[in-house]
Amino acid sequence: MKVSLKKWVASGSPWVWLNAGAVAISVVLVLGLLGVFAVLLILPLGIVTFAFAWAQLPDRVRDLVPDGWHVVILIPLVVLLGWMSFS
Repeated sequence: MKVSLKKWVASGSPWVWLNAGAVAISVVLVLGLLGVFAVLLILPLGIVTFAFAWAQLPDRVRDLVPDGWHVVILIPLVVLLGWMSFS
């Protein structure tokens, strides 16, 4: 019971599967785009919030971090906020 390629294409079955694949790809792309917009919104708000919280810490706590190492504290924050944006 072998169906020829011409009959299979004429039946419309491949076009149904191609459309389903295109819809699946578009859903993934839309979710990725929403994640990008979330990063653009959440990341600046998170960094400003962290900066405000850092400024409210007592001087003895802020002095525990050597000069120039403040950026290293932001790396986990940026990674966490980026992960939260896409999840």
